[in-house]
Amino acid sequence: MQTGEVIAILGPNGAGKTTFLRQLTTELMPTSGKIEVFGVDVVAEPQKAKLLMGITPQESGFFETLTVKQHLELFGKLKGLKTDESRAQTAELLTALDLENDVRKLVASCQEDNEGEF
Repeated sequence: MQTGEVIAILGPNGAGKTTFLRQLTTELMPTSGKIEVFGVDVVAEPQKAKLLMGITPQESGFFETLTVKQHLELFGKLKGLKTDESRAQTAELLTALDLENDVRKLVASCQEDNEGEF
């Protein structure tokens, strides 16, 4: 995988998808082998590795009572960004995703506008 790529982990039940992701995110220690994220060993430096990845599970939801801007800023902070960094990243994302006119919209209204797909 290269910087900027997005991947999906697909496979039948029991194939090891969840186990792999739990190991990748340091929730579960691997029994053998080595997992690196951009050269950072997830076992030796878990906090550093977590800062280098973004994972969206299938059941990830939106906080419908937040505005689009608040939602993005919250996730920036959950990712470990300081408030000013989160605000700066949010501004960049809003521009990149052409959402400047939606900053004050509640996420719930955006989901309705897009038939549940935001």
